[in-house]
This record gives sequence, structure tokens and C-alpha cells, in this order.
Amino acid sequence: MQVEPYRVIASYTLTTIPLFVLMAQFIVQSKIVSDLYLIVYKLSKGKSGLLGVLSVVIGAFLGGVSGSTTGSSAALGQVAVPELRKHGFRDDIAGSTIAAAGSLSGIIPPSIVLILYGVVTETPIGTLFIGAIIPGVLMTIVIIFVMLFLYNRDIKKLPSTSKANQLKQQRTSRFLER
Repeated sequence: MQVEPYRVIASYTLTTIPLFVLMAQFIVQSKIVSDLYLIVYKLSKGKSGLLGVLSVVIGAFLGGVSGSTTGSSAALGQVAVPELRKHGFRDDIAGSTIAAAGSLSGIIPPSIVLILYGVVTETPIGTLFIGAIIPGVLMTIVIIFVMLFLYNRDIKKLPSTSKANQLKQQRTSRFLER
């Protein structure tokens, strides 16, 4: 009777969870997200809409590296939200975009959530990881479309004063110049 709790906790599968949390801390402390964001900004060539899309893609890649939702959200949020705000995103759209991108770590393999689910239900972890790839990609695409919809709707709501109109034209031309 006393051996059973130890056997459940001492599984090899559960030893991966602290390693994923450690990897998320390495990502946060190494400032790799800052470097990734600089690359994303250079790739976007100043287009704010594309900058938001690439921020979501970076969130998906961070999810694939760390497996920790909080680690990915924290690492991306420290850098991406101020940058998105600086390039014309409203506070609520920038914050919600990065929060949604950080939550992709819960479904994109390797995921701590999938590991725990596999241990509890005694489902093979590899099978769960393979089965989560397509939903993870679909969730990333949906988040991108919602972010672009909100961003474009926000552009249309800007007042028509000269400075706001100038910003509106700049944001629209940046988005449309592909």
C-alpha cells in the first residue's frame, strides 16, 4: 500500500516537467526573446500587422521549446507587448494577442499539460504529442486571424484628425505593403 504512491510519482515521464520549467527559466533569463523580437521586427520591415502575426508565431515556437505556458507568456510579454504598443497596437489588443500566443504552450508539443494528461490517463505521451500538432497549428492560425481582425477594426475606428489620419494611413500602408 505504501509503495503505490511512490511508484506513481517516481515515473520517468514526470521527471520531464521540472526540466521544461527549467528550460522556460533559461529562456526568460537569457533574453533570447529580445533577440527573436529584433529578428521579427527586421523581417516585418516596419509593417505593424505583420509584426503582430510574427509575434504569435514566436509564441508558438516558444511553446514548442519550453512546454510551459507561464514561462512562454512571461518571456514573450516582457518584450513583445511594449514593442507592439510602440508600433501602433492598442494596449488591450497587444496584451491579449501575447496572452493568447503564450497559451499555445498548453497544446503545442512538448506540453506539460499533455504530459500530465498522459500520466493520469495512462495514454502514451508520444501519441498525445503527435495528436496535438494539428490542433496547435490550427489554434495559431485562428489567433493570427483574430488579431488581424481586431487590429484592422481598430484602424478603422481612429478619429479623422490630421495626426490620427496620418497614423491611420501609415498603419494601413504598412499592413498592405507585402
